[in-house]
Amino acid sequence: MIVDDDEDDIDLFCEAVNEINKAHEKPVASCAIAYGAEDALELLKHIEQPGCIFLDLGIPGISGRQFLMRLKNDPRFSEIPIIIYTTLKQTNEIKRLLRPGSVYYLAKPWSFGELKKNIIEAVKGKYSRVYQSTT
Repeated sequence: MIVDDDEDDIDLFCEAVNEINKAHEKPVASCAIAYGAEDALELLKHIEQPGCIFLDLGIPGISGRQFLMRLKNDPRFSEIPIIIYTTLKQTNEIKRLLRPGSVYYLAKPWSFGELKKNIIEAVKGKYSRVYQSTT
């Protein structure tokens, strides 16, 4: 799932997911889209639990931070790995949001190939390219 309000970023993300799926015998990922936290919370009620959520912190309405806290405090969703996926630099705020095993930080890549690599690693649960807190 991707939670982002930027149409171009969403289109690029979904295009990458589609290309990844074409390269495999059967689909390895799907692209559930939410344009904000409210959309994501509603969507989560109606879809199979996603393997991970890519979250842009700069979404409108309920902030990315508030959305993250809601998910982590809800037993239905608390185990879903959340990848803070943003153009923001690694700030103190991002570091405070990171939790080992559940929340990660990934800068939005500048290339399509890098985006595909990041999605594949996230879907497979391999986060070598992703900063994870050790505290």
